[in-house]
Amino acid sequence: EFEQARYRFSEGEACARLQVRRTGDARARVAVHYHTEDGSAKGGHKTQSGEADSAGGATAMLGGKALKLPAESVDFFHTQGVLVFEPGELTKEVQVELVDDVVEEK
Repeated sequence: EFEQARYRFSEGEACARLQVRRTGDARARVAVHYHTEDGSAKGGHKTQSGEADSAGGATAMLGGKALKLPAESVDFFHTQGVLVFEPGELTKEVQVELVDDVVEEK
């Protein structure tokens, strides 16, 4: 489970760090699949060149690179993966790359 029920991040931050806490029997190895979904924040995908996969209206700066974003702005890049908890491990971290766009959030 996530250590917090809600998270809030500033677009000026490079990434969101979400703490995942293991509950129950911690004696065995266990794997947890995860992925991001849109909610109040909207996610986008990167192309192989590292740019946002979108037909843009706005521009974001990410690591010194200008990224074209759609008129309905992207707040983060989608991610997915697997967290593997070894016996005795109780916490892991998921990182989600944030996009600092020029669109002011409501």
